[in-house]
Amino acid sequence: MGVRYLLCVDLEATCDSSPGFEQFMEAIEIGAVMLDLAKGEPVAEFSSFIRPTIKPLLTPFCMELTAITQRDVDSAPGYLDVLAAVNDFLQPFGDEWLWCSWGNYDRNQLIKDGQLHGFAPLLPPARHINLKRCFAKEHRSKMVGLRQAVRQLQLEWVGTHHRGIDDARNVGQVAMHMLEAQAGQLLQALGNSGSAAGTT
Repeated sequence: MGVRYLLCVDLEATCDSSPGFEQFMEAIEIGAVMLDLAKGEPVAEFSSFIRPTIKPLLTPFCMELTAITQRDVDSAPGYLDVLAAVNDFLQPFGDEWLWCSWGNYDRNQLIKDGQLHGFAPLLPPARHINLKRCFAKEHRSKMVGLRQAVRQLQLEWVGTHHRGIDDARNVGQVAMHMLEAQAGQLLQALGNSGSAAGTT
């Protein structure tokens, strides 16, 4: 598989400040920006809310953190419909893409959601690149948050933090900057062509 595209992804999930809530977390928004590596620019975007099933009522903490409302998720498509929509979105890009996120949380949450619903994850875990780790290795530093990485590269933050599509756009900004700088860690991960990308 030759890699022509990199899909930059961010999830938002049900959450609360109370200890132990992690076991109930479920994705409620997926945002994704497709980068054309040959052109060095974004060429498509995908964004959808996802209706939660374990804890269908969002906590005040979650709504404040994400700016996602109860109405947003109540009217959102269910998991299977979002899975179909993601597959439709990816179809024009054939088999020439990998996906990345800022850290492994998004990959692990998608696996968990797939198991919960008894279907495939929204994106294949084996095609995942942990851009946060690539960035840290490239800069020989500890892993930092997305906001700090954007600031470190002197880029301008886009949109609202903790909103899937906006955070995905910012992940895309960092990825494009790394590609333009010929960042070895990201190029190496892309060169793995998905065979071991999930472990980078």
